[in-house]
Amino acid sequence: MWKNSNFQTQHFILSDAHSAWEKYRILMEQLLDRETALKTVKATALRQKAKLAAVQEASTNVDRFNAQADLAEFDAAIQIVERDIGLATQERDFIKSLIDSLKPELEKTRIEGYDDNAMFQHVQAHEWIERIKDKIINEISCGGLNPETLRIAKSHPDFKTELLPYLKSVIAIAQKEPDKLLEYK
Repeated sequence: MWKNSNFQTQHFILSDAHSAWEKYRILMEQLLDRETALKTVKATALRQKAKLAAVQEASTNVDRFNAQADLAEFDAAIQIVERDIGLATQERDFIKSLIDSLKPELEKTRIEGYDDNAMFQHVQAHEWIERIKDKIINEISCGGLNPETLRIAKSHPDFKTELLPYLKSVIAIAQKEPDKLLEYK
């Protein structure tokens, strides 16, 4: 069961994450999904073996014919099952390689005494600020700040110290040198 291409995982799904910890959290969700898909596909293969056993052990013609019909349906799907196992395995392995590439940064930035879940929670305020900053720059680059974005920004606990100064700097650049907005972070 192929869900996301390597490109899609690396450049689309992870593109909104601003920290290694957020990327790791997203990848761990993707990894769990792919491992679950692999288990599901392997369960389908086991059901096929059970149907084969049912054909061999059927005591009446009706039972035998029903079991053979079930087996024929499974045989028709076996190529898809084998392909799905290969694709889900490939996707899982790619996700694991991305996780491995994040490990040095994760260990460097881990707060002592925090497990992964505590770190995931810890980075959320920063992730929210960065997402709001992205919206601010994108909207002002395209003609103006959406009032809803301003409302969301104001609801962040660090609005006055983090977001308001950023918003003012983006507005100043937009007024003086609008072409530089595309390069501004």
